[in-house]
Amino acid sequence: GGGAVENNRTDDSSSSSSSRRRSASDDVAPSGPPSSSPPNRGTTSLSSTDPSSTVGVTPLPAPPHDASVSGAGTLEDTWEQLSLGGSGETLDVPNNSPSQDSSSNGSGSLVHEEVEMELLEGHLAAEANTTLAKHSGQISVDSCQRSTDSGQRSEPVLVMDNTVVEEEAALEGENESVAASRKASLFMQEVGKIDKDIPRCDRDYWFFTKLENLTKLRNIINSYIWCHLEIGYSQGMCDLAAPLLVVFQDEALAYGCFLKLMEKAIFLFPPNPGMNKCLDNIRDLLQVFEAEFFQYLLDRPVGDALFYCYRWLLVCFKREFKYEDIFHLWETIWAARHCVSDHFSEFFAFVLISQYKNAVMDSQMDPSDILNLFTDLADKKALDCASSIAGAQEVIADMQRALSETASSVSSSCSF
Repeated sequence: GGGAVENNRTDDSSSSSSSRRRSASDDVAPSGPPSSSPPNRGTTSLSSTDPSSTVGVTPLPAPPHDASVSGAGTLEDTWEQLSLGGSGETLDVPNNSPSQDSSSNGSGSLVHEEVEMELLEGHLAAEANTTLAKHSGQISVDSCQRSTDSGQRSEPVLVMDNTVVEEEAALEGENESVAASRKASLFMQEVGKIDKDIPRCDRDYWFFTKLENLTKLRNIINSYIWCHLEIGYSQGMCDLAAPLLVVFQDEALAYGCFLKLMEKAIFLFPPNPGMNKCLDNIRDLLQVFEAEFFQYLLDRPVGDALFYCYRWLLVCFKREFKYEDIFHLWETIWAARHCVSDHFSEFFAFVLISQYKNAVMDSQMDPSDILNLFTDLADKKALDCASSIAGAQEVIADMQRALSETASSVSSSCSF
């Protein structure tokens, strides 16, 4: 079947050779696209310097022209690519035989395939450019420059539109502006809470009778909240910052010390679980050392018997004693973390409760009465700080002694 087709094709080519030579002698190199072409492929002739050397070439349709899309050339540009550098010379297509068909391995067939691939890639690049520009509006295909004489061709280049970068930068700036506005709004809400507490902070102490010192205290708290908006302001923060400002009397130095203090104290502020752990430790101490009083507190029907300890632990007993006693107590608590126990505050609270156990039990006080008792003692500054510190040290020593004896007995029993 293949041989019969080849013979028929050769006969047809031979019988029409004279007519094709006559038509080829009249042809010139086309300077523009053909006026019309079939829907799929059309047949045209490429002229060389020798009019007798022509072959039939079947190119793909030229890419459509779209002036609004980068990389989509006109039909004239496509046809100019078939000439040598636009000098008017036509492709030199050698022709070994007039009857040579496009399926042979001759140079005419190779040029045919080269031209066909050039047109195909240009057509696909233009279609890709049109699709990307139409749907994304962000990426364009750079014009595909072909070099016919060297046989090399450049690939399509994706170019990012500058407007996209500008839009993204504008969107990022807008998001930052919204975030800054939201942060400012949250901060102003916290400032409202701070301004309610600052005027009431230790107004009976001479240092804070001066407005400039209250302003320094306000600046310290505002600075901390601005840097820790996720924490927010809680009552008691002013009480922790005030003694530091009294000691240093320098706003910047007091702020730096307040930052370090809050690294530990923040776990006592809600919603952190530190406060519950401290209250549990106090209950355990009462149960071990004051079992009778502990049972009395458990029998009280109303509320938590130790909720009055909440303020003690939150502000580190600052409202319970005079400033001179506060300096002594705080230094003792901080030093105990390094040499005795990190829970000295719980031992100190336990001693305060134990000192008034007889008064509570004799008067059959309920938890609300106990709260009023310690509130009155704090207002009068009637609590003895020095004796309470000594009592806490004795309790710690007793516990260490008991633990040591227990460890010794366990070691002796294991030796047998």
